[in-house]
Amino acid sequence: VQLNFQKGDLKLYGKFGCPVPAKIGSQTIQVNIAQTEFCDGVVHCPNATDENFDLCKKVWTQTKAFGPSTYTCQSKYVGNNYTVHILAKTCNGEIECHDNVDEK
Repeated sequence: VQLNFQKGDLKLYGKFGCPVPAKIGSQTIQVNIAQTEFCDGVVHCPNATDENFDLCKKVWTQTKAFGPSTYTCQSKYVGNNYTVHILAKTCNGEIECHDNVDEK
């Protein structure tokens, strides 16, 4: 994935290929996700690299759709047995965190 920061917006170009292939039975397949699935709080890659907190923090704090998000919590979504931490907005009427802690 290529990250390009301009005027506070994050733009992603191309497909994001997960660095670890998925194993389904005896087959190994490469997983590609759409740019909208990158840093969305849901694990799509087999090793959760699409939800890397340090990389995604840039997305959450620099995009209009997410920012300003400053509250660190566990995502309400669970995927591939990984715990995903996100930056959420508090008290905005949208539950983003596990156990609704961002809205309490």
